[in-house]
Amino acid sequence: MRSPSARKKFIFAFLSLLLAFSFLALLYFASIVWRGASLRNSERRWSDNIFRFHPDLGYSTISGKTVFHTIPGKDKVPVVFDENGIRSTPNRKNQASSKILFLGCSFTHGYGVESEKTFSALTGEGLEMNALNAGKPGWGLAQMQLETAKLVPLVKPQIVVLQYSKWLPERSMQIYAPFNFGKCTVPYYSKAKDASIQISPPAFHSVAYDLDIPAHADDSLPAFTFNVSLPLFLHDDFMSLLTNVKLLLGLIPAPCGDKDKITSYAYSEIAKICAENNAKPYILHLYGSPRDKEEKNPAFPSDIPVIDSFDALGSKLQPTDEKSWKKAYSFVDDKSGKILDSHPNHAEHKIISEKIINTLR
Repeated sequence: MRSPSARKKFIFAFLSLLLAFSFLALLYFASIVWRGASLRNSERRWSDNIFRFHPDLGYSTISGKTVFHTIPGKDKVPVVFDENGIRSTPNRKNQASSKILFLGCSFTHGYGVESEKTFSALTGEGLEMNALNAGKPGWGLAQMQLETAKLVPLVKPQIVVLQYSKWLPERSMQIYAPFNFGKCTVPYYSKAKDASIQISPPAFHSVAYDLDIPAHADDSLPAFTFNVSLPLFLHDDFMSLLTNVKLLLGLIPAPCGDKDKITSYAYSEIAKICAENNAKPYILHLYGSPRDKEEKNPAFPSDIPVIDSFDALGSKLQPTDEKSWKKAYSFVDDKSGKILDSHPNHAEHKIISEKIINTLR
């Protein structure tokens, strides 16, 4: 028998490669559709997009736009941010000249709670100060440090209350935010060449904020795939692969894994900013559950007073365990008793505000 010609061998190899590539491409497209379906069916926390990409902070808020927190089975809570990223309080009673600034994540922001009922607003009323709530959902310690450097000289508060929760430094030890809608990059702590701690900027532009995902949540699956899934996952998969290559080659610094060093550095730097602007800093230690109390003592700078909320919250419970905590301080369905959302509810905000007021007085 005559052996196949070189041309036939080439054509056969080419078609085999084309078939293999087409099969892999089809599998990849199927994964995009599957991931997009999961994203489309996931819980919608916001009625509309309120965030946009920020080259330093990873993401910031859109000013003047009204959106709503959407906890299933609960009333929708309106949210508006001003031009400085501070949550507006429409029914503010106190317009005192002295200011108290709050920084943190969604616990400080008050997800699911009306602005005037957050612990920041209640503290402002109790102390007869103008409370400024700069808490942002999903933020970590690096973003808090950067925001302090911007806001403290700008708004000139007399007191700055800085949230600490064990997840805040942990979030800033990662390149991506803890979100389920794509690869959302954030600033993170890394080590400089001299082994000191530094803040590295977001690794790349996150397109999730450009796509306005909440606006397409009610689209059909094909429409959602075309409008959201394809541009989101094609971009994120490529950029995350590129970022991993850069990390391997040392083109961008790797996140620092020393939580104690990060915590000490961040709050020390924030204290310096406050001192330069005649503001008094306080650390407000907040907990997600009684288990967080098992964490070893955080590496706080010794010169910053700490307001620990655990005893004030735990004293209201019998016993102080996970089940009692969630039932008392989460958003619970009135009929079934099911936990709808584990963010601090109105009762927890009130107790925290009382703790802060009593300490500062």
